[in-house]
Amino acid sequence: MYDYLIIGSGIVGSAIARELSFFEGAICLVEKSSDITNGQTIANSGIIHSGHDPKVGSLKARLCVKGNELYEDLALKLDFPLLTTGALVVAFTNEEMNYLNVLYKRAKDNGVKEVGFLTKEETLSLEPNLNETLLGSLSLPSTKTTVPWEAARAMLENAITNGLTLKLNHEVTRINKRLDHYEVYFKNQPPILTKGIINAGGLYSDEVMAMLEDDVIKIYPRRGEYYTLSHEVKGFINKVIYPVPSKLGKGVLITPQPDGHLLVGPNAEDVLNKEDNQTTIKGLNDIKNQAMRLSTELPFKENIKNFAGLRAKIKGDDFYINRSTKNKHVYHLVGIDSPGLTAAPAIGKYVIDLIKEDYVLQPKQNVVKTRKRALPFFLDSEENKQKRWQKEPSYGELVCRCEKISKQEILNEVTGLIPATSIKAIKKRTRATAGVCQGGYCESRILEIIAAATNKDLSEINYYEEDTPILIEELKVEK
Repeated sequence: MYDYLIIGSGIVGSAIARELSFFEGAICLVEKSSDITNGQTIANSGIIHSGHDPKVGSLKARLCVKGNELYEDLALKLDFPLLTTGALVVAFTNEEMNYLNVLYKRAKDNGVKEVGFLTKEETLSLEPNLNETLLGSLSLPSTKTTVPWEAARAMLENAITNGLTLKLNHEVTRINKRLDHYEVYFKNQPPILTKGIINAGGLYSDEVMAMLEDDVIKIYPRRGEYYTLSHEVKGFINKVIYPVPSKLGKGVLITPQPDGHLLVGPNAEDVLNKEDNQTTIKGLNDIKNQAMRLSTELPFKENIKNFAGLRAKIKGDDFYINRSTKNKHVYHLVGIDSPGLTAAPAIGKYVIDLIKEDYVLQPKQNVVKTRKRALPFFLDSEENKQKRWQKEPSYGELVCRCEKISKQEILNEVTGLIPATSIKAIKKRTRATAGVCQGGYCESRILEIIAAATNKDLSEINYYEEDTPILIEELKVEK
């Protein structure tokens, strides 16, 4: 029996898992997908916001500002990408210039330490590729960007090192309350017994909540679409560029990524289906039109991929993070939309504080709070490359030409702490298939490497989730 079962391996569930792994007790994290971070965490802008946008006095505001402050130290300890870009909220009309005053005051009231106004000339000197019809901007130097799934993975690997059990392909279907514990049932998996439950189920957290509570906070999915411009455009825009926000959100942004890519988006469209992450011609055209108001010369010809993500909206403007009113040792996190990525490290600590109010947590002895990732082979020194190649000759076999990923790096992930056994899982961990060709040259080779390493047939290897095989059937050509 576990002391706590965490549901969901996104950035929020991973942050909670890491914090909880510092204390005594048996902890298990379950994820319905075949890999970690396949929900909201895989498809967003990757921005660590300053805290200028959330409503003053809200939990969102408090946790966003605190989370931003925690990220730099966290990235150093857990060795995941973090790029301090700063941000500009750009105004084009007198009305928008007036609204910058509102945002400035909100930022100050929320506790943002660095915020200031820039003139048109100052703004264009920093970002000369912005639309020169702008009137001014609000500067937010503490804004950063990260790779969300890398941050979550780092937190989870740290938690696993401290004893956490991770179970993939565990979709919760029913929860039965017993006298002193809970029976949690799954699709095609045996049940798990646990004394406590932390519901960080993302888009599905309301459905998990409904298994335990009479009053349920309903989630309304909101879709956001994106352009991904190749790292050939690195340096075209160096800061996160916000328009003045609207009622639907922060608007279409231009966001430099740690890998050199440039994200453009998202739009915001309410949808009915929690799996409706399709891109649309209308949505992408709207994004292009809005983005070109910010920068008329955006190089959309360098687009290598479009994608869409879903956000877990609820009624109201705040996160819902609360203990159950009827079930002991149960905590629900619902509606963790933007700035959920930013707030995640602070949310982890916030949940621990909630638990401490109900239960005595004993700190572990000799706990590990750091994690080191392997340096990509092509970035290593020539001396170290030789050493690594002599030990494992597969480092000398280049598989992904665009991102310079070797066979051995792929093999390392297939057998890693959180094994990557699908094409998408390899992409998330190594960036293989993430380049200009999007896997056109290397995907078939990666398929063969995974199959050989896992002793499976090629037809058993999935692209993404379970039952998404790359190969459907063998075609025979008559001679």
